[in-house]
Amino acid sequence: MYARLSVAHDYSRKTLLLIGAFIVIAGSAFAIRGVTKRYPIWVADNYGYLVEFNSSNNTIAERIAGFGGPVGALFSNASYVQGSSQGTVYLLDQLDNEVDVFDIQTSQVIDRIMVTEPAGATYGGNYLYVTSAGGGLSKISLATNSLVATLNGFSNPGPIAVSHDGNWLYVANNPGLASNISIVSTSTFTIATNIANGFGQIHDLEFNSAGTLLYVVCLAEVGVFAYPSNQFQTFFGSLMGGGSLAIAATSGYAYVTNAQEVDVFNLSNNTLVTRIPGFLSLQSITYSTDTGQIYVSGYNPSSGGGNVCVINPLSNTITTCVNGFGKPQGMAIEPPLVG
Repeated sequence: MYARLSVAHDYSRKTLLLIGAFIVIAGSAFAIRGVTKRYPIWVADNYGYLVEFNSSNNTIAERIAGFGGPVGALFSNASYVQGSSQGTVYLLDQLDNEVDVFDIQTSQVIDRIMVTEPAGATYGGNYLYVTSAGGGLSKISLATNSLVATLNGFSNPGPIAVSHDGNWLYVANNPGLASNISIVSTSTFTIATNIANGFGQIHDLEFNSAGTLLYVVCLAEVGVFAYPSNQFQTFFGSLMGGGSLAIAATSGYAYVTNAQEVDVFNLSNNTLVTRIPGFLSLQSITYSTDTGQIYVSGYNPSSGGGNVCVINPLSNTITTCVNGFGKPQGMAIEPPLVG
């Protein structure tokens, strides 16, 4: 069994980093002596931590304790200022039944919003939408960090995505082996219809960069729907344990976690390009437009330890794997561009 690390939050260390180097917290547009600074990556560690990962040198910069069981993290585009230490991370703390609002400038949790078993989240306009494993969808104001409304009528909802025009939310229901997707109007906050009826368990929902296609990652394959018609297009892939999907802007390829490997697909024809092996049991994957790299979190069920690996999408090879995590899951890379 993995022993949880007892790491106290060192506020003086954060102050020194901010004043002396500006390496960990500064945005990519901020440069000192010609060196481009990178966004930090905030990793939700299910063993009770929010971990700050320095993407400029691929090291753990700080491990912040005091959480229950985080499963995901998102930046707020409402408060983030590029090239500064200002910004907010919303942490989905499933064990404590809350969304923790973490201010990166003060290194403090400034609010806790009660949501039963938060499972997935996305931004839409001035709101954060959070699915609850108990069956609800919460609408949270980014301006006040308060719960505005709750919508019921879902069945074990998890992954969620917002259309690029901000008009519709796509919520995956996973009551069992047969799943579907509820489409929610952001203007009326009501369920309009359901699609993907009878799909296998849905693990992720992602739009392409143009916002015209929705990719639905299931246990054994990836489904594709057109937007805004919501017409089913095709299935592709042969997965043994599909998890999550990220699209690299440099190539337009999709990177899909598949048990202990990452499958790379050419989205122009939905064909397999290559398989990248060498991972632990994969938890989450995301692409950083700042570094141009793919980040993958993994966990070893036997030893209880985890890591974050970096993939170079130009060569489709693992650049490095960084240990020192408990059970890393969702990652907050940078402010979202949609909404």
